[in-house]
Amino acid sequence: MDYLLFSKLVRLAVGSLIVFMAYTAYKRTGYPPMLLVALGFGLIGIISILIEEAFKEYEFARLLSEITEILGLITLIIAIKKG
Repeated sequence: MDYLLFSKLVRLAVGSLIVFMAYTAYKRTGYPPMLLVALGFGLIGIISILIEEAFKEYEFARLLSEITEILGLITLIIAIKKG
């Protein structure tokens, strides 16, 4: 198996686990910053990989993936500030 593909699969699995844990914590507590944490890690760990893989034949795929990761980081900063 290609190491790059393996690392993306691990990143996708870990990102999905973090999103699931943050979302269940939000559902349990009703604490709004946890929903932002789930969204931020979803953008970083799941959406950016899916965008990169779905549009990998296009030149803008990497740029769009990077923008998605930056938006995820900004969302995490907002969650920390609100917490």
